[in-house]
Amino acid sequence: MERIVLRHIKGAKASQIEEFPLDGFGELVLGRDPSSNIRFDPERDDLVGRRHALITRDTNDRYRFTVADMGSRNGTFLNNQRVTGSAALSPGDVIQLGAGGPEIEFEIEPLPRHLVRSTRVATSASVNGSEPMAAVPATRESGDAPAAPAKAGIGKETVERLIGQTKSESRRNMLIGAGALIVLVGALGGYQAWSARNIESGLSTKVDTAFGKLSNVETAAMGAARRSAGMTPQEITAAYEPAVVRVDFSWKLVYTPTGGQVYHHFVRNRYFDRQAKDSVPLVDNGKAYVPAYIVVENGRYEPRLATTQGAGVPIGGAGSGTGFVVTSDGFILTNRHVAASWRTSYHFTGGGYGDPRGVIVGPDDEPVFNRDGTPHIVEPPSEWTPSETKQAGPKGLIGNFQGRTEYFYVAFPHNPLFVEAQIARVSDRNDVALIKVNTPQPLKPVKLADPNAPVQPAQPVVTLGYPAVSADDYAVVRSKDMFNQESQRRVVPVPTTSAGLIGKLIHGDEVPAEGRDLIYAGSGDLYQLTINSTGAGNSGGPLFDDRGQVIGLFTATKSADVQVTFAVPIKYGIELMSVDPTTK
Repeated sequence: MERIVLRHIKGAKASQIEEFPLDGFGELVLGRDPSSNIRFDPERDDLVGRRHALITRDTNDRYRFTVADMGSRNGTFLNNQRVTGSAALSPGDVIQLGAGGPEIEFEIEPLPRHLVRSTRVATSASVNGSEPMAAVPATRESGDAPAAPAKAGIGKETVERLIGQTKSESRRNMLIGAGALIVLVGALGGYQAWSARNIESGLSTKVDTAFGKLSNVETAAMGAARRSAGMTPQEITAAYEPAVVRVDFSWKLVYTPTGGQVYHHFVRNRYFDRQAKDSVPLVDNGKAYVPAYIVVENGRYEPRLATTQGAGVPIGGAGSGTGFVVTSDGFILTNRHVAASWRTSYHFTGGGYGDPRGVIVGPDDEPVFNRDGTPHIVEPPSEWTPSETKQAGPKGLIGNFQGRTEYFYVAFPHNPLFVEAQIARVSDRNDVALIKVNTPQPLKPVKLADPNAPVQPAQPVVTLGYPAVSADDYAVVRSKDMFNQESQRRVVPVPTTSAGLIGKLIHGDEVPAEGRDLIYAGSGDLYQLTINSTGAGNSGGPLFDDRGQVIGLFTATKSADVQVTFAVPIKYGIELMSVDPTTK
């Protein structure tokens, strides 16, 4: 299918590609206005107007396009020439929005044969005294420095054609001259052949000199070919490691009317067994108290919550994860279960539990018994979410239990200094959250992939993060404060690089085609990965494709006889960053 391809080669969207079907193409507005078809960053692309430029297709010729300036303050440029009114737009042309502003290369793919551009004639310059030859404008890869104005020189195709023409003419002239001279003087014919070889040798020397002038273009072309083959994991790590941060957190569940800590209520581990006619343990684990659980609805049960400590265990947790910088002013994407752990499945381990097995209790906190007279002993629920508890607080109100962070820190690679972070936004539907840090200098963000770009199984991917299984590096920070002479040991964050493939695409929501069954996964949209060298602690880390663009957020690990990992598509992170209306 023929399509319009716009390659961003400079600006906040550098290295991104946006595509539009040729047949559905009418016009495209470029600008910072949210309604623009090609939208630019309002802060980083400040040379771009709200509605800056317009690309239009001729209604009578599907391959004819124009670009027009829409009254912008900084002007629109086409191949370094300012556009007044409108100008014809051809494949390979570069549009610049404002002098020094973002640049976009316009292409049609696949390119129709009749649109292959002929070599342009240079306005000046010559090679070794020859007439001015055609010049090939140098092209730039995404992210390179701004191109200097094109200099007159020699195009490679032109030189190759010149070689062929000159050699053909030389040989033809030699044959004619040699035939005549052989009839007249054989010796002179030999001399002419010798002379012709020297002429051709001289021409080759001139051509070699001409190609020497193209060395920079050829070097750039070789670099472009290498880059088009994809970035290696080493290149991705070197380019984006500074944007990958470690996140450390601690939280507790509170009762909002009072702000008090919420506890998992425990009951005495004894009951009177009528058959044994003696007091025996509810759970035979040697503990004096065991967790209490309460039935809430549809046979489901939860930990019995209490706002007084008693013999309970506080509901809360602590841990670490990963995030990545998405804006220069300090916004960071991570997982929801990292930024707001009370909004994900709770783990009943540690923190005074020992054995999390417990007993179902009634409203009076007395054990509930089965029909055979034995206590109703249960394992802890596997999918209880603290923020979604169905229990009422002391005042009978449901929904008054909420999570509250006790500490929330971000650390940048190779720097033991932690920076306090705040939660900016948390997704209600996906394992994605947006957090914010304030720093005195701009940060380098990652490059986000087009959320509509296709992702395929077997596609190579790389993730960076801070898996807990990795050995930590430490630094001893020696205080030079006269009022605090204590030294501190701090973790020095060093990201781990893990590479693999997209193993499977999991579709959580898909509208069935006419006459087809609805197929969906209860887990939601995910990329299943063959990356198995990472795990807990890597949650929220960026998943890069081989172009160095983030296509997802690492989110989970699942182990059976083998281990697989999962990532959330980046489109949900981009959705969280937007304030535009959404529909589902």
